[in-house]
Amino acid sequence: MKKLRIDRDDSAARNRSQSPRLVRILRMFALVTGSELYNADQLAGELRVTRRTVYRDLQTLRASGVDIRFDSESRSFHSIYPSKMRPILNLDDLLILALAAHVSPLALDTSASRSIRSAVASLTGALSKPVRHELGALLSAIGVSCKNSMEATTKHPLFDRLVIAIRRRRAIRITFKSAELFKQTKFAPYRIEFVDNDAWLIGRSTVHRCVKCFCLNEIDNLEVLDDEFQLPRNLTRRCLVKLLPPLQSAG
Repeated sequence: MKKLRIDRDDSAARNRSQSPRLVRILRMFALVTGSELYNADQLAGELRVTRRTVYRDLQTLRASGVDIRFDSESRSFHSIYPSKMRPILNLDDLLILALAAHVSPLALDTSASRSIRSAVASLTGALSKPVRHELGALLSAIGVSCKNSMEATTKHPLFDRLVIAIRRRRAIRITFKSAELFKQTKFAPYRIEFVDNDAWLIGRSTVHRCVKCFCLNEIDNLEVLDDEFQLPRNLTRRCLVKLLPPLQSAG
């Protein structure tokens, strides 16, 4: 367990050392697309950088397609996104982008996590309330405790289908291995939880007649059904993650 903690500390340290400019640019994006106006000196103060760095980062945002304008009267910068500019991305693109930010290794870093959430909120601010609710429900159904091998898990051939099922609140039929035999169950997927070196699917199984967790690597096949399911009332992440096996030490 001690070695595992050291590995996590090293990973967090690497993320912090590699991410300051990205975090700063995300923070600047949130500032210039917000309701308040900022001049170069104010941006420099908020970001704790020089005016020269502010202008360089503004240029980076412009090169990325963000329409940032300078108002000569107020001597401030502002962006017309999202209230007056037609979104470049469609809904599925926005959902994928928000999900990618949510499961990014940078999300384990406290300062980066705040900037990522702020940037995603600005990016999705023009969406309707039902769509924002759908996005929030999807992100809340995917928890991350450790990202040691999350990249390999998200490339799992069943992962995309599982995300679609959770997003649309559709039941699934999974084939899993038990005692060297393959069995099937109809399953209501409540959430995905990344823990240690695995991704775990948590939901209600009709075969087991209870809430059950399956390691994604133990699932041989997954079929998304047309049947909708409802999340139980007072369902919390804390009560669901208690079903997961304890973290295994690296040694």
